[in-house]
Amino acid sequence: MPPGAARNLRLLFDPASTTDSIIITINSREECWFRFRARNEVGREVAAGVQLLLLEARREDAAQHHAVPMRPFQATDLEAVRVEIPAGVDRPFDIFHLERDSSPSAERPTVPGLVLALTPQSRVRRDHLAPGRYCLALALIADNCDATYWQADLLFKKQWLLEGSINDSVEVSAPVRVDRR
Repeated sequence: MPPGAARNLRLLFDPASTTDSIIITINSREECWFRFRARNEVGREVAAGVQLLLLEARREDAAQHHAVPMRPFQATDLEAVRVEIPAGVDRPFDIFHLERDSSPSAERPTVPGLVLALTPQSRVRRDHLAPGRYCLALALIADNCDATYWQADLLFKKQWLLEGSINDSVEVSAPVRVDRR
């Protein structure tokens, strides 16, 4: 069987979904995780060794792009970057998260930055994005499927979030399939 014949990988995100963006509160610290779902659409075959890779995080209003290393995203709730996805099943990958400390000792509730959920994490914070508009170029690859390429827009509005939900500080578009780069 030729590669990709019985498997069709798609990348999905629904901003209104409570599974694609999840808010967790622990004491006075609030976290918001955003996830894209890889779906093996058709056929009866398992997509093996599926990975979601960041190819580029390009800041649209900057003269030069943000030098984020090309790395895989981690599968949600697993310590793995490569997973198997049976036909008709979605497998989420963590894309980024935000944190806010609302403790009484904090002068203002802050969102210290948007952290891309790349594996391994950068030791020099290259996977932290400052406020701005970004275009994420992604590749969804597997051992037994053709690679597909995706683009998603991300707007990180502000770090000082005094009121409202933490996810009010960011807007994310659903990934759109693009031609091979």
